[in-house]
Amino acid sequence: MSRQALVWVVVGAMLVSGCTSQLQETFGSSASNDWALEMTQVDELHDRNLTGASVRLAVVDSGVGADHREYEGVTVRWKDVVNEQPNPYDDDGHGTHVSGLAVAQGKGGFNNPKVQGVAPGSPLLHAKAIKASGQSSASDVAQGIDWAVDNGADVLILSLGERPRIVDINRNLENSVSRALDRGVVVVAAAGNAQQGESGEDCQVSSPANLEDVIAVGAVDRNGTIAEFSCKGGSSSGPLGIGQREDPNKKPELSAPGVGLIGPWPGLSCAGRADAKYCLNSGTSQAAPIVGGIVALMLEENPDLQRQDRETITQIKTSLTETAEKQSFRGHNDRYGYGIVQGADALDHLNRNT
Repeated sequence: MSRQALVWVVVGAMLVSGCTSQLQETFGSSASNDWALEMTQVDELHDRNLTGASVRLAVVDSGVGADHREYEGVTVRWKDVVNEQPNPYDDDGHGTHVSGLAVAQGKGGFNNPKVQGVAPGSPLLHAKAIKASGQSSASDVAQGIDWAVDNGADVLILSLGERPRIVDINRNLENSVSRALDRGVVVVAAAGNAQQGESGEDCQVSSPANLEDVIAVGAVDRNGTIAEFSCKGGSSSGPLGIGQREDPNKKPELSAPGVGLIGPWPGLSCAGRADAKYCLNSGTSQAAPIVGGIVALMLEENPDLQRQDRETITQIKTSLTETAEKQSFRGHNDRYGYGIVQGADALDHLNRNT
C-alpha cells in the first residue's frame, strides 16, 4: 500500500455481574500481567515488533481516565454518548481497566505494577455509553458502536454478561452489530459472567455474543482453567460438551486470561480504597480485550484484510480457532470454546492462508 494502513479496533465492554475486583494497597513493581501475555503468545508478537502502531483501537465502555500514567503518549479520541462531555473521563472505572488491558504503556515504576497492554502502540478511540451506575440502554450502546464503525473500526469487542446491565437489549443493538459485520468489522464479545453465587454452568452465552459470526470469549485463570463464572455455550455434542464441532459458530469460540488481571483505575474506589490507580479485576470483560488486541496485531501485519466482508471475518476467525490451545478436549468445548487463544500461531496461520 502507498500509505501506512490505519486499522480501527473497537473494544466495547460493559460492567457485568460476577466480575470481582481486588485492590492491593501496594502491588509493587514486580507485579504484572506478563503471565497472560505469555499464555496467549502476545509476548512473541511483541518480539516481532508488533505493537498495534498502525492500528487505531476504539473502546465502547464507561469512559477512560486518559490522564493516568498508563495512557501517557496514547492518542485518545473521545465520544460521550451519555453526558455529551467534550473531554475524556470515567465515572465507573471499568472502561479505564478494559482499555488498559488493550493499550497500557507499562509505565509501572516504584511501587507500581507493570501493566503492558496487548497493543500498546495503538491510538485509542473511546465512546462512553455506560453510566456511572454501570447501566446503559441498548440505544446508547448501539450509538457508540455506530459512531466507532462510521469512524473506520475494524474490530468490535463487546462485553455483556449474564444479568446484563443493558436495560433493554433489543433489535437496535443487534442491528448495529450486524451492520458492523456486514461492513467487514471483526466482532469479539465476552461470553458473559454468572450471577453472584452461581457458576458458569448456570449461564449461557447471550446476545450479542451468541450472534452468528461474532467471536465469543470465555475467561481462564493463570493455570489455564476455565473460570467458574464464565458462561457456557447452549449446546454440546457429547458428555461435558466434548466432541468434534462442525458448526463454526458454536459458542464460545475462544477463551483467554480473565482472572486476576491488573489494570489502570481512574482514581475511584476499588476494594475499599477511595483513590485507586490500579485494580485487580476478573471477568470475561477482561478476556475480551486480550483477543481484540491480538486481532489488532494480526491486522497490523495484514492491513489489506481490514474492513473487507464476512468472508474475511471467517478467515480471521478460522486462524484463531484452529490454532487455539486445547485443554484436555478435542474439537469444541462449551466452556473453553476451541481453546485458549494463541496469538503467534494464529498470525502464522493467517499469513500462510492469505
